[in-house]
Amino acid sequence: MHLLLGDALLKKIIYVTIAVAIIIAIAFNIHEIISRVFPSTEIPPNAYYAIKAVATALGIIWITYAIASTIRVRLSQLVGTKAYQIATLIKISGYLIAVLAVVAMAGADLSGLLSGGVVTGLVLGIALQPVLSNFFAGILIMSTRMVEIGSRVRILSTSIPYVVPVLPAYKFFSVDFVETGFKGVIVDMNFFYAKMVTDEGRELKIPNMMLMSSAIVDYTPEFSKKRRSM
Repeated sequence: MHLLLGDALLKKIIYVTIAVAIIIAIAFNIHEIISRVFPSTEIPPNAYYAIKAVATALGIIWITYAIASTIRVRLSQLVGTKAYQIATLIKISGYLIAVLAVVAMAGADLSGLLSGGVVTGLVLGIALQPVLSNFFAGILIMSTRMVEIGSRVRILSTSIPYVVPVLPAYKFFSVDFVETGFKGVIVDMNFFYAKMVTDEGRELKIPNMMLMSSAIVDYTPEFSKKRRSM
């Protein structure tokens, strides 16, 4: 079964690589193709550069996702949830390579971009603040292992509304207590939100920035186990 799964994943990478190679080859020869099919059509040179850059970036990201998903499936049987962290690092590397490839193809001067793009960077930073905050929070959560896929946790945050149950009067002097927040298992994580299935069977999607600023009760903490065993 594992061999069949491995062969299927390897074939997926090969098929994706071939498809990306074909798309990039077409993009880099789009000028000749258009000039032969539509001789009277004139397209600005910048459009050709844009097509090449987009094809290259999407191709790199597509291959990166195929490799990351393959590694995640294969390594999950050996290292468990650490496979998701490895796959995440591969995706981040793919994004960086795609950005550098586009910059290199454009022939842009990085010093000029840094000096001339201050205002644009500020505007984009303000406009994309929620997206960027969730993105970087996701990187920090996954790199620091604040929570992991498969972790059983309770999330305590005033940003996530919840209703506190009221104990009956006869339990007023008992040792029972009510834990607020949402309790469940983290089943998926990405760069923008984490997905948790609560004990009631509901699926809760929590933005990474909100998760980062929340208090988390970990029901399977490694440190507490060591303390109890001492």
